[in-house]
Amino acid sequence: MPRVRTLWACALLPGALALLPQPLRCNRPRPLLTRCSQPRLLGDAEDIAVEKRLRADRLALEAERAALEAERLTLQAEELKLALLKRRGPEAIAAEAAAKAKQAAEAEAAAAAAAAAASNEAAAESTATLFNATLTDEMIAERLDGAFNNGTEAAMMSELGRSLLNMVKQQEELQLDDDQVAAMRSDVFDLQNFYVTDVQKSPFGTIFRGNLRSDPDKVFSRVEERLLACDSLKKVRILFLEDPIPLTLQQIQDGEEKRPVFLAIGKEVGTKGQTAAELLAAVGLLLLSSLTSLGYALSAYLLAPNENLIEKMSNGDPEPLMQALPIAAGLAGLTLVHELAHYVQARRLGIKTGVPLVLPSLQLGLFGCITRILDFPRSRKDLFDFSIAGPAAGGIASLLLYLVGLAISPGAVSSTPSNPVLPVAFLDTSLLLGTIAQLLLPDGGAATVELHPLAVIGFTGALVNALQLLPIGRLDGGRVSTALFGPGAGLVSGLSLLVLGFSTVLFGDNPVLLFFSLVVILFQRSAELPATNEISGIEDDTRKLAALAAFAFCVLTVVPFPAPDPSSLGF
Repeated sequence: MPRVRTLWACALLPGALALLPQPLRCNRPRPLLTRCSQPRLLGDAEDIAVEKRLRADRLALEAERAALEAERLTLQAEELKLALLKRRGPEAIAAEAAAKAKQAAEAEAAAAAAAAAASNEAAAESTATLFNATLTDEMIAERLDGAFNNGTEAAMMSELGRSLLNMVKQQEELQLDDDQVAAMRSDVFDLQNFYVTDVQKSPFGTIFRGNLRSDPDKVFSRVEERLLACDSLKKVRILFLEDPIPLTLQQIQDGEEKRPVFLAIGKEVGTKGQTAAELLAAVGLLLLSSLTSLGYALSAYLLAPNENLIEKMSNGDPEPLMQALPIAAGLAGLTLVHELAHYVQARRLGIKTGVPLVLPSLQLGLFGCITRILDFPRSRKDLFDFSIAGPAAGGIASLLLYLVGLAISPGAVSSTPSNPVLPVAFLDTSLLLGTIAQLLLPDGGAATVELHPLAVIGFTGALVNALQLLPIGRLDGGRVSTALFGPGAGLVSGLSLLVLGFSTVLFGDNPVLLFFSLVVILFQRSAELPATNEISGIEDDTRKLAALAAFAFCVLTVVPFPAPDPSSLGF
């Protein structure tokens, strides 16, 4: 058994060494040597390091081969033992199983101790080599290649990693070659703004780590200016953000925090337009939303007395459609106002967007649109201005229509109503809108209320815009949250999605929240693309107050009216 334990230890040693962090991932202070000031010592230190690596690789292969052979012999021995134990009876089998379990536990403990000792020795040797040897161009290139293949799985699964990989057809489009990396170090970054101390290739681009020497806005502007002036880097673009590689447990225990880095990627990333399938889907969803909006408008007249809507439609009478068309057209108009506000801001800020995809809804006619951002916004301020423009324009227009519609609504249902007749519970779906109706409509005490079509349009539009302001994923509210909180927006989005899910349980009689939750989970829960300058946040009070007002409007409109009895609204 000692021979077997030794073989298992040898087999586990390569795996333990593979889990060690690369020297490039070390965050200890390094000597600030420029390219011109580095002594060109290519002698014994480099040769010894290469020889040690080759010797370690050979030993690892021999250990794996020996481990496989030992495992084969062990299996044969076990088969022979099993045959003998079957002849002795069940008691002998049980005793042998207990002895085998004890031996396996001892072997596992010995292998773990050997692997830990080997890990400590290898870590000490790699650290000494890093700080005692001078970095040459060849050593830098070799370390970059090693870092590309190790320690980036978690970063690849992050929102940034998934977003970037989804924006390209081939992963090579994200990468820089060695000449571009060298040009970035020498021609783009400098001592006065961002001094590069570390370079790492990752599956979603090349990461430049270093020391930030000035205000983030000034640093980013200066680096971007120097990048545009470099002819050899015309096919490179940069993102200024927090380090996408997660901190190790040891770094967290040491109190280290993520630092700003520059991520360099290919110029083609984010420049691709929408496919023919996406354009075809946009047309199909538009037609389907037209039908659901018309059906929603027709349902507003179902409760009118002396009006057999279904019978008229079955007889080919066009009157019901003519009555419903103004409501359907009004909903389309408010959606157009929302999207035009986004479009105007996108043109002003240079944000590339896709064709809006209208989301049909049986409960409200439509749930608004999905407007994809196809390229990185320049800053978080630009993302904020673009995101809040649509709900602000659509929400204000909807509230104005709602107020005007309530002012000219009869309230009490007449014997021959010419307006939509809706249950009072329809207004219970919103605390804000229900309270306004309670204040403006006369007190009739009935279970139904006659509303002018403008009131129905305004109510529906306000509710749709409020839903779009929920701080989740790629909704307008989620983008506003991303602009305000940066990397912390993921936590806000997760909590909001959890609250929305609980709301569907608490307000089970409100199908709007239930179906909108399904839409968000299926299409809009992922985070938005980062800004090219993700480090500089939003500091001005005007935008913060606008965000607070939008959030208040969202909550007050989406939360249902607390009164369980519709008659308590006072109609």
